[in-house]
Amino acid sequence: MTIPSPLFKKAQKLYNKLNHRGLDIINDYFPKVSDNSDLYSERIKALILMVCTFSVMVLVVSPIGFLYACLPRPFYVIIMYALQLPDSPIPPSPEWGMHYITILIYALFAYYGIEYMESQGIKKPIQKIIYVGALTELTFFVPFEYIYVTLYDVFHNIPYVGYPAFWYGDFGRMGLWYGITHSVMLIDITLTICCLLLMYYAKKELSDYYVFKPIKFNKLSKILFSLFLLAIAFWVLIPLVQPNVQGWGTQWFPQTIYVKYGYFADYGIDVSKMMNYDPYGIVEEFWYPNDLVKYANHISKLFSVMFMFYTFLPRVDYDAMKKCGMVVKKEEYI
Repeated sequence: MTIPSPLFKKAQKLYNKLNHRGLDIINDYFPKVSDNSDLYSERIKALILMVCTFSVMVLVVSPIGFLYACLPRPFYVIIMYALQLPDSPIPPSPEWGMHYITILIYALFAYYGIEYMESQGIKKPIQKIIYVGALTELTFFVPFEYIYVTLYDVFHNIPYVGYPAFWYGDFGRMGLWYGITHSVMLIDITLTICCLLLMYYAKKELSDYYVFKPIKFNKLSKILFSLFLLAIAFWVLIPLVQPNVQGWGTQWFPQTIYVKYGYFADYGIDVSKMMNYDPYGIVEEFWYPNDLVKYANHISKLFSVMFMFYTFLPRVDYDAMKKCGMVVKKEEYI
């Protein structure tokens, strides 16, 4: 099939434009609403504030308490249960999904990230939103999730299940590929790489207009990371404060939800009605409410997010820009 000449010329023109201007061609569609902001960023910030408002409302009225209130899993899963075609045969616990406190924390910091970049004079909306969005997603995994998953495997999965089910599946029975693709940690690593690439690309495009200071791993950054580690250490050692805390395998690093992975057939679980059939998944789930555990969870997550945003939000180096003969006044930035 021969590509029509006019269509080919348009595609070539678009490619040349993308190659020359990058994401700036998208910025053309978002007019400024003030010296330091634009229509796109304002709409994103308004959406974030709506999420924050809704999260606070749910936290106030939640029947199981603000520490445990969760956003249910994706809507299609709810439909599956309504049709009695669940993706998992195990009934969900009341604390099921992403905590609204978690949503509120990340949403507030995403809003702060946009405001901070605008205060630095960065007026490239799409690059700014991509960077902050990728950083927000990255903080889901680094450093909190990696440490959480590792400790859960060490203190619960290995003693109770027999292998680190979050790091990888049962290789001996699954085989290498199936075991890797059922790894929670592999998903985290993949998404981490994607976030870092997006942050790199957005910052690289911004570097054509701004000079940035190095990553800010200074005294305050080290303090925030130390507070995060202390919160995690307290979480691990909660049994010293609550000797009767419920645990699987061991009592250390206690949880409010424990899940066990295995083959459904080994437990006599009928998976014939599952919409997404998979012979391996969660075969046991138990809920043990514990306010102290939830406080440790949320506080350690908060310090993790504070450390990441303080360390990795870009800072414009005005002195270096002045030495290079670049525009220094914020109000003159494009």
